[in-house]
This record gives sequence, structure tokens and C-alpha cells, in this order.
Amino acid sequence: MIEIIPAIDLYQGQVVRLHHGDYSKVKVYFKDPLEAAKRYEDLGLTKLHMVDLEGARDRKRVNWGALEKVASGSSLQIDYSGGLKSTEDIIGTLAAGAKQVALGTVAFKDQELVMEWIAKFGEEKIIIGADCRERKLAISGWEEEIDLPVQDFIKTWEDRGASQFLVTSVLMDGALKGPDFTLYNDLMAQFPKSTIIASGGVSNIADIQKLHDSGAKRVIVGKAILEGLITIDDIKNLVDAR
Repeated sequence: MIEIIPAIDLYQGQVVRLHHGDYSKVKVYFKDPLEAAKRYEDLGLTKLHMVDLEGARDRKRVNWGALEKVASGSSLQIDYSGGLKSTEDIIGTLAAGAKQVALGTVAFKDQELVMEWIAKFGEEKIIIGADCRERKLAISGWEEEIDLPVQDFIKTWEDRGASQFLVTSVLMDGALKGPDFTLYNDLMAQFPKSTIIASGGVSNIADIQKLHDSGAKRVIVGKAILEGLITIDDIKNLVDAR
């Protein structure tokens, strides 16, 4: 069964969601990220995707305190992203409790450095973030669109040894209109040896089932859980089916 990975998006130390990546449209769900993490842990989920929204936008570390708090207060295996741009950032993030780092902007702007990180820390620690808007790469907290097809970006990194790709469809993210199934099906067909992690648009349990039926191994789910569109029973049933 496909693995559900809940998302915690951090802004000013709180758990929020943006609509279509718009920083002017912020909704707060939890003031304390550990409260959200403990709820996910109680449901039997084992992993957590944490995004430092300010870090992603400003390309610097902002919400490390939340990472340390959640990592020390729960058993969730955390992958962390946002504002990581130096070897010291990666070392510090792993030391703070993250099991993996997800790299977006830096994987486009400083590719030689990311290759060094794969060699130094191992490809299992590195997830390449491939956020896209209409299949074109989007970086810097989605505020900068690059004229580069997302599949070309993934191909470059697969050739360099990366094997995990977190693909977020920006236009679907937070909209609760369903994932871009065609995008994920195309990428899984093109890169069968890599893990394509679907993110953006999941609105109900049927969306997750459809991704599972198409062969997806992992899915990031944020707003649908926070809004109660995917229920506690839905999640427990999927966890029990694994």
C-alpha cells in the first residue's frame, strides 16, 4: 500500500498552508508544530515532511527550532526542506533530528555542491525536490519559474546518482482539486528505477487510492488531513493495510 507522509509547512514557527504557493494567503492550523506531529504519530504514521516556507523563499535557515522540537518530541522520521544551502546546513539539519533533507532551489543553482552532498552523506539522505508549475521548474519558494521541464531536471539528477524525487505540482498544492495524475504517471513511466514522491492536490482518500493503483509508493498529504477531508479512520485503514 502507498505510504502516506503528512506535511507540516512552517511559517513564523506555526503550521500553515499556502494557497497555490501564495505567501499572502496563509492559513494557520497549529501554533505548535509538535501538537500536529503527535497527532500524526498517534495515527500510526511514521514519517513527516517538514517545509520551512520562509527558508525556501529567503534561502536561509529560519525554523530550525521547530525541527528540533518535533524530532526530540516524537518518533517520526523527518525529511526537512527550505533554506538549506551549505554543507554546515546539512550537517546541522541532520544533527537536529532530520533523517533526510529535501533540496529544491540549491539543486538547481548549485549542482556541484549537491553532488558533493550525495557523495558525502549518501543518496539515501538526499531527496531532490522538483517543484513545478505546468511542468516547468519552480524554485525559491515557488516565486521563480525556470524554463526547464521538470522531467529534464529529474533526468539530470538521476544520472548523477539521486534516486528520490519529491515532485510538487504547485498549481494543485492546497487547492484540494486532486493531484496531477498524468504528471506522476508520466514521471513514474520515465523513471522506473527512482522513487517519485507525489505532492500537491490530494483531496480525499480516493485520490490516494488512485495514486496507489498507478504504482506510486509515497504521497505527501497536507491540507486534506488538516481540513478533515481525509479522516482518522481513513488513515488508520491505510496504515493497517500496509
